[in-house]
Amino acid sequence: MRLRKIFLIAFSTGILGLAAILHPFAESLEQSGLDLLFHLRGARKPPPEVVVIAIDNRSARAFNLQPARKWPRDLHARMVEALARNGAKVIAFDLFMEDEQSAEGDRRLAGAMAYAGNVVLCQALVSRIRHLDEWQTARGQFASLEQLISPIPLFADSAAALGPFPLPLVSSKLRTCWTFKLEAGECPTMPVVAFSVFNFDLLEALADRLHLPANTQTESPAHRIDQLVRGFQETVKSNPQPAEEIVHEMEEHYASDQGTLRRLRSLLPVYQAPETVFLNFYGPPGTITHLSYIDALRSLEDPEGKKVFDFGGKAVFVGAVDLQLLGQKDSFHTVFSRPDGTDLCGVEIAATAFANFFESAVVRPLGMFAQVAIMSACALLCSAVCFLLPGFFSALILTLAAGLWLGIAEYQFARHAVWFPLIVPWLVQAPAAFFGSVLWKYRETNKERQKITKAFGLYIPDSVVDNVVKDLTTHRTPGQMVFGAVMFSGGERLTSLSESTLPLELSRFMNSYYETMFNLVRRHGGTVSDVMGDSMLALWAMVDPDPGLRLSSCRAALEIIAEMGEFKCESAPYGLKTRIGLHYGPLLIGTIGGRDHYEYRPVGEVVNTAARIESLNKRLGTRVLVSGDVLSGDSGFFLVRKLGDFVLAGKSKVIEIYELMARKEAATNRQLRLAKLFVEGLSAFREQRLDEAVRAFDACLETGEDGPANYYIDLCRNAVQRPSGAIWDGAIRLEEK
Repeated sequence: MRLRKIFLIAFSTGILGLAAILHPFAESLEQSGLDLLFHLRGARKPPPEVVVIAIDNRSARAFNLQPARKWPRDLHARMVEALARNGAKVIAFDLFMEDEQSAEGDRRLAGAMAYAGNVVLCQALVSRIRHLDEWQTARGQFASLEQLISPIPLFADSAAALGPFPLPLVSSKLRTCWTFKLEAGECPTMPVVAFSVFNFDLLEALADRLHLPANTQTESPAHRIDQLVRGFQETVKSNPQPAEEIVHEMEEHYASDQGTLRRLRSLLPVYQAPETVFLNFYGPPGTITHLSYIDALRSLEDPEGKKVFDFGGKAVFVGAVDLQLLGQKDSFHTVFSRPDGTDLCGVEIAATAFANFFESAVVRPLGMFAQVAIMSACALLCSAVCFLLPGFFSALILTLAAGLWLGIAEYQFARHAVWFPLIVPWLVQAPAAFFGSVLWKYRETNKERQKITKAFGLYIPDSVVDNVVKDLTTHRTPGQMVFGAVMFSGGERLTSLSESTLPLELSRFMNSYYETMFNLVRRHGGTVSDVMGDSMLALWAMVDPDPGLRLSSCRAALEIIAEMGEFKCESAPYGLKTRIGLHYGPLLIGTIGGRDHYEYRPVGEVVNTAARIESLNKRLGTRVLVSGDVLSGDSGFFLVRKLGDFVLAGKSKVIEIYELMARKEAATNRQLRLAKLFVEGLSAFREQRLDEAVRAFDACLETGEDGPANYYIDLCRNAVQRPSGAIWDGAIRLEEK
């Protein structure tokens, strides 16, 4: 039986985990676990083969130039020529060059790129809204297309390759990059293109072994690279086995050349990768090797040959690292953004993506099967621990297990860039299993308590059962102070009914009457405390004040009047009208009695006042009266009318009395008009403008019979004959109950 319960909780928790990993919000939440892994791992050393030449403020001041896009092309030509002479393997510009500058400067840069043979230029990617009529489809519809904007033809023909570098911003943080942009014709992005140029010798050898179509010599270098990359990617994704076999053969050939072997092993994962991959950031801005543009150029062109950096065999990314120089937004908030607001710029993101490809170190989330297996194991473990152990020990063990899992996840992430899920297993499933088992245990305990309660209920009154059951495990106390709404109800004509009805028939009638009353009270969360003749005492109570108790008691009162009206049952030809009084305040619930007879019930001024308010219905000809404390200044849910200030019989304190007429949304036009007219009459009465009060109350009677209006008309007529100068505070003092 216990094993069955564990598996039921585990199954429910497992389903919850599966639903969570499929929900977009939970996916975003789980990515915060990835941020935690980055923070635990900290910055790591990037590969030395990747270098960023930064177009920065210092260089701009040295050349007296800005923004970066307007720097003269012959300056970039000098940089390309110098890098090519120094042996740079690929040179990628994270700058748009879609406009012409000086003819001489443009020609020199084009010549430098043709001479280097390894320059990658960035393409712009622009979303355009096109009308679908242009494709002769449904009229009135539009589509969003992404259009590539290449550099000027002179540069496009001279560059080794072209590629866009858009970044997917699906949340406040950048975490992924595209490898191939599906919406732009599945074109490779700039980091992939730069990686392909960097490994062109190996890529071409693989393409030849795979018998991919050869490029014609009349095409531009950029077009040849693009076709080679697209063809290779399509081949290895659709049928990876031949490529893997060829790579394995080539690994044996290059076994002694570790550098080439490393490049070879990094090839296939890039072209087999999904459209977007998670970036494995190396650290805060500046972590990847940075050289200022001015320093790099001066070093490369130093006539004495004093080189501060060896660019041989390096992948060089050139771009602006200062937003003012770039003239547009090109910084991205990442997990390693600095507290002062410094983010990674676009050229650093491109260099990071390239370095990830080079090291085969992009972050790899676990596959769906592995995630489901982890969720299932976590659900089973948490359910067994939580159900078999007490709450404190189960919470302790779950905390230790979560810490151990975090350590394993951090190790796998730091060593192998594998992303183990953290949030769903330990912040969704574990708490769900814990609280699920607690609720199950509580439910079982409560069922046992109910069995005991039912057994006691066969022999003692219901009003005593709960307290007796509690006293089985706790010490007896004299009572407990609570805050509650007290309902006192009474019936009209019960005395005459009892005189004219046989006791057995009257008993059946009253049983049916109270059964209906009790159901309505319980429906609204109340507790029936006592029954005396035709009167019922019910309460809504809690240890702390709660406005919801007052609202529930008012709703119950209106429903009792609406459903019962003049209560009748099939076995009796007569009826019984119900009157209700409601009051709210502090009261004591405790044991009352002596010697061998005790009752457990509410006592205090609130109970007594509720009974007096119920009795006031007889004078005013009303059905439901409530005190001002019940409304507590907020009658927004109900239509009420103040019937005056009263000093009830046996009391010295003035209390506001209201008639609870209806819910506001259910109020009739007559009730609304009656409430408005009565306010005018009551105001005149309080100010001793008795003639005006009588006229207002007469207007109330024109809407129909109204007990309070008749009551006040009688008061006004009797008050006219009182001696002038008598003290008057507007309160009505009652001498009799």
